[in-house]
Amino acid sequence: MKFKTKIFTVMILFSILILSISFVSASEDINMEEDLNQNFTSKIDEVEKQNLENETSKIKNTKIEIAKKNSYYKDESNLICFLKDNDSRPIKNKKLIISINKKKHIKTTDNLGKITLKLDLKPSSYKVNIKFEGDGNYSSSSKNANITIKKAPLIMKFNNYETYEKSDLFFKVKIINNDTKKPVEGIKLLFKVYSLKDRQYENYYAISNKNGIASLNENLKVGNYKIYISMKNNHTRYKNGKNIARMKVKPTAEVGCCSIYIQISNNEGITSFRRDSTYAANLYIKLVKWYGRTAIKQYKLRNTYFFHSITTSDGWLMGTGGADNPYINRRIERLAGQMVSSKKIQIAKIKRIRRYLASLGIGHFTIKAPDGRYAVVWPKKYRFGKLKDGEYISVPNSRYCFRHGSYDKINGGFVKLGVKIAASDPFGVNRRDITTFHWKATTKEGSTTSTVSVYGSNDNGRYSRKHTLHLKDNIYFKNKFYSKYALPKALNKKLLGKHEFRQLTS
Repeated sequence: MKFKTKIFTVMILFSILILSISFVSASEDINMEEDLNQNFTSKIDEVEKQNLENETSKIKNTKIEIAKKNSYYKDESNLICFLKDNDSRPIKNKKLIISINKKKHIKTTDNLGKITLKLDLKPSSYKVNIKFEGDGNYSSSSKNANITIKKAPLIMKFNNYETYEKSDLFFKVKIINNDTKKPVEGIKLLFKVYSLKDRQYENYYAISNKNGIASLNENLKVGNYKIYISMKNNHTRYKNGKNIARMKVKPTAEVGCCSIYIQISNNEGITSFRRDSTYAANLYIKLVKWYGRTAIKQYKLRNTYFFHSITTSDGWLMGTGGADNPYINRRIERLAGQMVSSKKIQIAKIKRIRRYLASLGIGHFTIKAPDGRYAVVWPKKYRFGKLKDGEYISVPNSRYCFRHGSYDKINGGFVKLGVKIAASDPFGVNRRDITTFHWKATTKEGSTTSTVSVYGSNDNGRYSRKHTLHLKDNIYFKNKFYSKYALPKALNKKLLGKHEFRQLTS
């Protein structure tokens, strides 16, 4: 019995021992798991902190710069700002909010980080706030500034003017900022027109366009006028004292011929001539020996001899228009021939031609060398210049309608361009024919030849707001006859003929 009791006691003690060991082991496991959890949580916190620091470090600081704070009223009043990072690199495609004069404007920066806000403000000082709200890559930033819009110190530029009744050629004034020397748009002018004949005043208003031009768009009756010009704007300062012009309106111009010259290169050029006359006449286009050269010349014989256009084998181009006077016309042609023979455009001869035209009271003369040098003459003025490749001049009998510009490419080529420039000339009411001469020189194997292709068109007035389809002339090219009814309406053209000069005159 005692033995059994001892065995039982030993078993109980052994069980207690086993349970104690298991408890200690479990406690150690729990403590180890807690330690692992604490270590893992600590590492997660460190990673999140590092990520937050990295994300924060990726956001770049920004700054706003204002390039233009002051301007003049109606004179390109723009607020110009830039958005940049701390390294002054531009930031593009970001929206800036501009608050000015209790209004908000939103502008997006371009590739230079630039925004331009056009201002329409009266002369004063204004507080401006420019704000960038930031995003995931850039911090927000803001800039305050004061801008000043000054009264514009304006001057008016104009001259005494002569025009023709019902011509749509109007007296013009140019408005310029005296400080910036730039044209000013949007300035209202009052033209107070006094008729010396009727002794009455009439008021007309105009607003300057983007080129600073304000025009008295009124076809006044034949007579003499005084024009008193004033600005109707309290936000400007008028600088020069001159504000009176004289204008003379003449009877409708019956002779409004026009010559066109296009400089393509030293070896290629275009001239077009538009005849403007109250009467029809046969036009003759002939191959002639002319002052030591061969040339293609256009002229008419009805009433009197009058040459219109001459194209020489080596590319000299000439044209003239005006009143019928064979004595003066032949002397102008002789002076032109002498200049071509010398290969010089001489001022003494140009002055003599001007005196001839002045005696007629109307007309023009033009001469152009192959390299683009030219002279233009009217009764009261002459000018010299040189056309670059790609430029043209349009020379009508009225110097106020003279045009000088660059041409764009046009379907149909240079000939169609010459027809278009001639047809769009605003001067002249009896528009008849446009003849176009295309001169081109070619050098092959050391030998140079040239060709002149001649085209004819009827100017029906479409491009000058006239109706002149019924005004036409017959044309003879060399000995070939072309009926006036065969001429197509501009800008279409008909090839009349072509002549090849086999050996150029040097």
